[in-house]
Amino acid sequence: MTVPTHNLYDFVHQVLENKFCLAYYYPYGAKDLSSMVSYQGQNFGYSDTLYSTLDKTLTIAPNHIVAKKILPDHLITVGTLEEWNTRLLCHDQEPLDYNYYQKTYTFTEYYKNINTKRTEYEHNHVKNLRIHSPGNKSKKWILLHSELNSDEVKKYQSTDQFAPAYWWSHVILSLDWYRFAKSDKRLNLSTNFKKLFLLYARDTTGTRSYRQNLIELIANNNLASVQLGSFNGLPSSSNQSAEYNFQDFNQSAISVVAETVFDTRIHLTEKTLRPIACGHPFILAAGPGSLQYLKTYGFQTFSPFIDESYDNEYNSEKRLQMIVQEMKRIEKLSESELEALLINCQRIARYNKKHFFSPILYKKVVEEMKTNVLTAYQHCKSINSDFLYHALQHRKKENIAKYKSLPERYYYIKFLKHLKRGGTIDDYAPPF
Repeated sequence: MTVPTHNLYDFVHQVLENKFCLAYYYPYGAKDLSSMVSYQGQNFGYSDTLYSTLDKTLTIAPNHIVAKKILPDHLITVGTLEEWNTRLLCHDQEPLDYNYYQKTYTFTEYYKNINTKRTEYEHNHVKNLRIHSPGNKSKKWILLHSELNSDEVKKYQSTDQFAPAYWWSHVILSLDWYRFAKSDKRLNLSTNFKKLFLLYARDTTGTRSYRQNLIELIANNNLASVQLGSFNGLPSSSNQSAEYNFQDFNQSAISVVAETVFDTRIHLTEKTLRPIACGHPFILAAGPGSLQYLKTYGFQTFSPFIDESYDNEYNSEKRLQMIVQEMKRIEKLSESELEALLINCQRIARYNKKHFFSPILYKKVVEEMKTNVLTAYQHCKSINSDFLYHALQHRKKENIAKYKSLPERYYYIKFLKHLKRGGTIDDYAPPF
């Protein structure tokens, strides 16, 4: 996908005052570990590049560099930043999938192949997504994610190697992607339409497989006024989520949003925010409580004009049936009843569009991200002394002459002794 996702993480890095080493997936939608980009490495090339030569507005802010508490400045490189600073791993655009990384043979081999010189202790110590940077000495990483009520988040917490932090990243993405909708004069919603419902359901695999059930339920209930995909009839593309077609919204009355996740999680993406940005009423096929969640951000939903009791149903199959039954009810309304429903829903949709583009929503999402990340960081400050000890022992065993000549060896040993005595990184006074 051609969407410049790095712009989002440039934004995250600067909002968080350049405190952390970031990692994220590129391109958009990728999930391979080989597609995970190290923010520092991407911007500054080789790991042995000296920190003193870098642009300080892009890399870690000087007063947040952990290695400065252990090493003198002339020994600090890009690799040192990545080795000692807390990692902020951005897994905030796609839903988490713990088992995918934990059990897949491909990723185990990926780790071993790129880390052939790692110790057995390191191989056994690194878990799941931490494979990306196995030499990092932090006891925990911040896992930046975008889902609530999530068993996947609990799995990461249970490893004791991750401190999850939630933020609604898709708001910031959607404000960028759909910014033209704010002033697009072609968006002209009315009670005249070709099809009552508009449903995009491009992908029906993985977490999105429920969409096939939704399509079949629509067919089995003989719903006649549902537009599947765009009115233009063109094949959908991977860019579809970053775009909107004004004609699709002008020629339909209500969006049926088929979200990425349809289980007990709340994981709302640009799919939900697209009709909001375009001022289009919607029914939301997502996790239970998703409509209530939207209200906490200042949005309004469409009850009592649309029966939204499906939002309280935890059984996914039943929730899907309730959605289709409500679509069926609306389709059977008389002309005057339907017109009244649409007038009321469009009034709410106009309010939602205005709120979406307001500074109020932007500020709430950004402040929430800052608060949640900094709260998670309080659990990530400590250094794993056993990890440091085994790394030094491995270097010594591998090549004792080279080990003894390492300029940083003296400082690492002094710091390790401090940790073994019960000290911390915060109360350490380096010898220099």
